[in-house]
Amino acid sequence: MKRKKLLKRMGSIFLACMMIFSITGCSKNDGEQKPEKEEKTSAASEMETTADADGREMIGNVYLEGLPLCKETETITILVNSSADPNEMELFKRFEEETNVKINWLAYSGDVATEKKNLMYSSGEYPDMVCGWLLNDTDIMRYGANEGIYIPLEDLIAQYAPRIQDCLDKFPEGQDTVTTPDGHIYTVPIMAPQPVTENVVLINKAWLEAVDMEMPATVDELYDVLVAFRDKDPNGNGQADEIPFSTQSLGLRHMLAWFGLGDSTDQHIAVKDNNLVFVPETENYYEAVKFLNKLFREGLLDQELFTHSDDQFKAKGKEEEPVYGLFIDWSGPGVVGQERFEEEYTALPPLASSMSPEPVWPQGPTSVFKDQCAITKNAANPMLILRWLDYIYDEDNSVQIMKGPYGELIERNDDGSFSALEPPAGENMDSYRNKISITGMPYCIMPEIQNKLPLSAFEQVKQDADDVYAAYITKEPIPAYWLTPEESSEISTVQTDLDKYVKDTFASWVSGQSNIEEEWDAYKEQLKILGLDKYMDVMTSAVFRNKSN
Repeated sequence: MKRKKLLKRMGSIFLACMMIFSITGCSKNDGEQKPEKEEKTSAASEMETTADADGREMIGNVYLEGLPLCKETETITILVNSSADPNEMELFKRFEEETNVKINWLAYSGDVATEKKNLMYSSGEYPDMVCGWLLNDTDIMRYGANEGIYIPLEDLIAQYAPRIQDCLDKFPEGQDTVTTPDGHIYTVPIMAPQPVTENVVLINKAWLEAVDMEMPATVDELYDVLVAFRDKDPNGNGQADEIPFSTQSLGLRHMLAWFGLGDSTDQHIAVKDNNLVFVPETENYYEAVKFLNKLFREGLLDQELFTHSDDQFKAKGKEEEPVYGLFIDWSGPGVVGQERFEEEYTALPPLASSMSPEPVWPQGPTSVFKDQCAITKNAANPMLILRWLDYIYDEDNSVQIMKGPYGELIERNDDGSFSALEPPAGENMDSYRNKISITGMPYCIMPEIQNKLPLSAFEQVKQDADDVYAAYITKEPIPAYWLTPEESSEISTVQTDLDKYVKDTFASWVSGQSNIEEEWDAYKEQLKILGLDKYMDVMTSAVFRNKSN
């Protein structure tokens, strides 16, 4: 009886929401529109909870439990970044059949997806949801908490999404991570245990043997190894084609940790001695850049470091003759190929230096990716959408979003265990997975399930690197945080200016176009002019806001 009254009351709330969305859903943002935070009044008649012929309870067209999710087919429009067409993915075809919910995918890859998102904000023409790796904290705080484009979800989750609520309750820091400073939840996250590292440094062990040298333990020893890689023809082809050290330019930000402070975030911050620091103004950074410039000047660092694309970087790694002595990547096989990696490469443990006698490495990714999916104010049926998201949070569905559909890269056996399957010949596991699933869609893998999942050869490489790096991960990680809308507005331009200035000077100094020793004092003064003090005041307040909780 109590449940009946609750459902009846929620039915009234649902209808009121439907009426509000029907009024506002087709309106466009004229640039001066105020956030729709005020209480709206409307004549809402009460919608009764009804039962279908089979006894299943419903509100409107939506079943409250079980499958399908709705009696008559409904459509949800989702803007998502995906390099493959979701309409051709068997996994999402099955989802549609089981739920009776058709997805109108607005799927774009890379920068095009970001452009579509920005166009959405300027035009006011919003889909029902924005999902994948498209959203960030600024999107959620500005367009959710501040402008009301994304709607609060916590009440809908509590009433209609028991799997999502269970994961938020049970997953370490799940609820706290997704709850914004205004007390609302605007997103449905990915929750799954993650590797302890992001990028790691990988070294050609076959080349070490060829030049008769030991694994380096300090930056000075690494320098000697790189010189040997350059001069002693370790690939044995009689040509000076070796590239001792290569990566993408952003990869170098991780190895700054050799000098005590990695610069592995776009915010350029780290925690040191319980204080937040701006890494690019520290002496650690200064010494690291001087070392990298030395490597670049002497031909030990890839001369195309700041110009080659990701595809070009990986293509060089897969040339007929191995050319990379050292490189930085998530795991390695994606750069040089699985077979070559297994035969020739291994993880290089973090190095010590005069600035950091005890080796350290930046923290890995969070286990809660909080910005994965948000529902817009144009959504006609938020309750159905939450039920659909809760459906994909099912254990088997979550595993298949992360790993791909059963029978492709993973199989679930009759006894509940899992077996790994290799990708088709000529396919890389990671890239093939992105052809058969949208891995940026929300899902939840609890630790006990993660421990049962087998590792493919590609994933085993990452695990092996994690085993090497685990002991060196910083003991002062950056905690999960949100910027309030006011904070985000206050430092948005400042952060953009600082980021551009830091990246431009970094490339110029490392490549030798200018000299860090001559420009360091003026550089630090320019950081102040760009607003560094205000930026750090705001970031410190945000990062340590919940420290006492």
